[in-house]
Amino acid sequence: KIYSFVSDNKDYIMHQKGLNLYLYNCLNGDQLWQEALPEEHNKMIFHKNKMIIYSNKNTNVTIKHPVSMKEIGVYTLDSPPTHPILFGDNVIMKSNNSLVSLKTIKPILRSMKNWSVNLERGNIFKKTFILGDILFGFTTFGDLLCIKAHTGKIIHVNNLDIYGEAKFIIDDNGQHIAIYADDFLIGIDPHNGKTLWKIRELNIDSTYDLISFSD
Repeated sequence: KIYSFVSDNKDYIMHQKGLNLYLYNCLNGDQLWQEALPEEHNKMIFHKNKMIIYSNKNTNVTIKHPVSMKEIGVYTLDSPPTHPILFGDNVIMKSNNSLVSLKTIKPILRSMKNWSVNLERGNIFKKTFILGDILFGFTTFGDLLCIKAHTGKIIHVNNLDIYGEAKFIIDDNGQHIAIYADDFLIGIDPHNGKTLWKIRELNIDSTYDLISFSD
C-alpha cells in the first residue's frame, strides 16, 4: 500500500509492505525512516494524515503522527476491534459488542473518545455500515441500531426479529435500504432505521441480481 500526504507544507510518501513501513521525501526521494509495526498481528490504516494501529488480538488502538512517529494517543477498548469505520476527522472502532468514535487529533487534557455505544451482554454486532452521517449496526439479537455518527446518539432501535442470515441491499446513492431474511424483504428508512414496508418473497437466490431500486 502507498499513501501520499502533506505535512507542514512538505510532500511525503509512505509505503507499507506487510508489517514494514517506509517514509520518503517526495522532493528528492530520500528515505526518512524505516519502521515495523510492533506485533505481527497489527494492522494499520492511514486517515487524515494519521497512522491508526490496531489489532484483532488486543484491545489497544494507537494513533501516531506519520513523520515524527510521535504517539498522539492510545485508547483501550473493552474488546479487540474487528474493523475501523472512517468518518470525517474521526475513526469509529467496531468490536464485537461496542462502537467507539476516536479523535485523530487529541485535544489537550481531554480524552480521545468522542462517544461509545455498547450492546448488552451476549449481543454482538454482525454488520455495520455508514450512509452519510448515519451509522447502522445490525446485531445477533435481531436489532438494527440507527446512530448519529457525529454524536453517537441512538436515533432508533428497530427490532426486526431476524436471527438468521440477513442480506442488506443498498443502492449506489445510499438512499434506499432493503433487507432480505427469513423469506421476507424489508424496506428500511435510511434516515432513522424504521421499517417502511415488509413483504414475503420466497426463493430469492441472488438479491443483487433480482432486486433493484427505482424512484
